[in-house]
Parts: sequence; structure tokens; C-alpha cells
Amino acid sequence: MENVPFKSEMVGSSPSCLDVEGVVLISKGKVYGYGLNKHAGSGASQFDFLGKLNFNKNKSDLAVDNLLENVVADDFNPRNQPLIIDFPETRQKQYSEVEVFFTKDKKFLKEYYNLRHETYCNENGWQNYDGSESQHDTNGRVIVAIEDNEVIGGIRVMFSNKCQYLSNEIPGTQFEYKKLIAKYDCRNDLIIGEISALVVKSGKRDTKIATLMMDMAFKESVLQGCQYVCAVAVAAVCRSDRKTLRKLGYDVEIFINYPWKQKTTYNFASMFPMYSRLK
Repeated sequence: MENVPFKSEMVGSSPSCLDVEGVVLISKGKVYGYGLNKHAGSGASQFDFLGKLNFNKNKSDLAVDNLLENVVADDFNPRNQPLIIDFPETRQKQYSEVEVFFTKDKKFLKEYYNLRHETYCNENGWQNYDGSESQHDTNGRVIVAIEDNEVIGGIRVMFSNKCQYLSNEIPGTQFEYKKLIAKYDCRNDLIIGEISALVVKSGKRDTKIATLMMDMAFKESVLQGCQYVCAVAVAAVCRSDRKTLRKLGYDVEIFINYPWKQKTTYNFASMFPMYSRLK
């Protein structure tokens, strides 16, 4: 690790829990790589380094891999949070102190629900939208972005093998992801992940936070054995998300000729499904 000024810092303090979600490599507010925890049992853990994102070639890949191996010997944190590995000489407070992780913490969940209600109702004008906790939140998992102990973003991820229907599906109609995918993939027992209810606080919307959250959601979908990750959004958001996900290495198809059922919840806005095939 010579000449590579990494600094590792655990988020949280208790060594009692060995269920950490992952490792994020950050420099100048940009995510350069991500590693996920593999649970080996008996208190042992090992990280898989899943890839580098536009990694700085001036820094040794080997040093990064060595660092990830060394990190797992440290104490783990109790809140299923990512380990932040920072380049201290280029640290920028606005982004390097943002933590992105799955949570069941009631305080953080309440802040996330309040944020999405404020954003969708007051900013988007969706008066029929209810941002409070729903059954979809209970059936899925929530990722939050935290800065200074405050939620500044969040996203929900659900898996078709853990609930009967995903949040944007309409049971018994053509608006079910598996029926859409069946036109192109006839495999049985597909597991589909869905990302939805993504929100970032005003003033933080330069795609960095959303990218971190979507990356974590997709990595978790891989771990859950999903063949596809789907979403439904207005056309502009579909295109923006596709651009973000392509930078993360995922191909995304938007079904612009397959408009989703319009709902009063979204002021009858035209929404479109999109999916990314994982395997």
C-alpha cells in the first residue's frame, strides 16, 4: 500500500455485529469502487471487490485490493452501514461524509418518509401521493443517505421472491413486470428486483447521491439472485437513470412504447417501465 494515502474509517462503534453491507472507495466526492460482504459463518467475513468505477490509474489496483483484505480484520459496525475509505488529501466535506446504507432505524426511516412526502407532494404537486410508511416499505428494504446524522436521500428496493407484488405492479393486469419480461425471457421462477421511491433533498441533487444509492440497490439485487431489476418512471427520469446506471456498468432498456397505467397518485402522469438484465 505504499504511496497510496488511503484512510479507513468504520461507521459505527460496536464490534459485536458482523453484518456489514460493504466498502465504498471515495475520492473528491466520487465513488471509485465498491466491495460487498460475504458471510462465512463463525464470526468470519470476507469482502468481494465487485469492481472499480473510473478508477484513478495513478493509484495501484493491487493496493486497493490489499486494503480491502486488511479492512475485514477491523471491528464491524452495528448498523449495516458501509465502510468509508477516503483519500484524506482530497477530502471534500460535502460528499466524503455522506453515508449510504440499508437501515431499519426508526428515526432515519421517518425522515426518509417525510422527505419523499415533501418532495413528491409539495415539489411535484402529487396531491394524492402519501409518502408515509406503506406495506411496500415493510415488504422491501430502504437505503438512506445520511449527512450530519440527517437523511438527505433514500430509495426502496423490493424483491419478487419476498412479496406477492412489487410496488408499481397492478395485480391481475398487463402491468406486471414478469408479464412484460416474458415477451423476451421465458425462464421460469425469475427473481425481479424493483427500485422505487427514490428521493434526494433539494440542494444535493447533482446525481452523486442517487448514484450511490442505486449502486447499492443493484449490488444487493445481485446478492439476492435477481435476474432483472425494474422500475417505473416518467420519461425524463427513465433517461436520467439509464445514463447513471450505464456509468455503473448496467445496460438499461426503456419501454417507451409500453406506457404504464396512469394513476391518480401521480396526477395521471405518463410513466414507463424500464429494466436491467443482470444475468
